[in-house]
Amino acid sequence: MTSDISSTVFARRVLRYKIHPHIHDRLLLKIHLCVPESTLKLPDVDQMIEEAATAVGVIHHENIEAYDLVWRGLYAPLKRQGGLSSLKRSARHLNQ
Repeated sequence: MTSDISSTVFARRVLRYKIHPHIHDRLLLKIHLCVPESTLKLPDVDQMIEEAATAVGVIHHENIEAYDLVWRGLYAPLKRQGGLSSLKRSARHLNQ
């Protein structure tokens, strides 16, 4: 099963996320950079794509590190379920 999630729309590009679940706690995330055809004709397009890929990689690796800590906390032996922050309304709504 594969999930496609379009996300992060910018003025001149879109990042498309493709999620491939493997098992209950593992997945493969593929991120596709979509740009207008006119962008592909620019002389420095390769550098632009590389810079965009690097920036996306940095952002996602920071998030992954934070999510890994949350995941470890969920399975900590002395954990206790608390309420979700009011800053995370959509997560709270989904949790309910």
